Amino acid sequence: MESNISLMEVIPREIVLHVFSFLPRSSLSQICCVSKSFNDLAETDQLWKQIIEQDDWKWNEADRSKMKYKDFYKQLLTFPITCTWEVKMPKFSQITAKRVYSRIFKFGKYKWRILVFPKGNEIQGGGKEISIYIDVANAEDLDPKFEIQGKFSITLVHQEPICTIKRESQHAFTITERDRGFREITARQWDSKKYCKEDVLHVICVVTITKAENNKEVKKTRRTAVLIYKDKNYPI
Repeated sequence: MESNISLMEVIPREIVLHVFSFLPRSSLSQICCVSKSFNDLAETDQLWKQIIEQDDWKWNEADRSKMKYKDFYKQLLTFPITCTWEVKMPKFSQITAKRVYSRIFKFGKYKWRILVFPKGNEIQGGGKEISIYIDVANAEDLDPKFEIQGKFSITLVHQEPICTIKRESQHAFTITERDRGFREITARQWDSKKYCKEDVLHVICVVTITKAENNKEVKKTRRTAVLIYKDKNYPI
């Protein structure tokens, strides 16, 4: 005798929502068409809250107000997104590698890291000045035609605040142009003793995305979602 009980009635709701959270976001709209039960699950606040947390968005409950989590997720994606992070590299004078990457900082689907050439980027004619770049760490995992347009700044923190150097620029990050920065950020002879208090290199980076991958300009009338990371003890 055949049973009329569906598989969805047997699997716990929490497990189904957990599985749904790993699906591509575009697939969730297709799931809604499968059945009413699937549609109800794909629209629940519990699922979209889990998706936001899984994507590593940093936010305050006050930002969401009374919005549903699905609508709040869409709003996060349409903001001009600004991410600020700090990296401190200890024992900087002892680094012998030509290039050093910081740990990865993630916001939304994008992963960023700092690329440092302690002795300068020889490929671009360096050798005397420190070279610092911002790099899209997960470029290979994104759509090959991805394009992230925005502004960025790199601040090299000096022991004396008045001597701290901040450089700004803008760039369209793509699979072939995945990093951008400054070959000679100090614009003068590099002296690690002056910039590295207790032999720790302190760098602050800010990236503001003004255009999404689909090349539709984000709405600039809304306030900016800000994410702040601090990497106070970065291990080499």
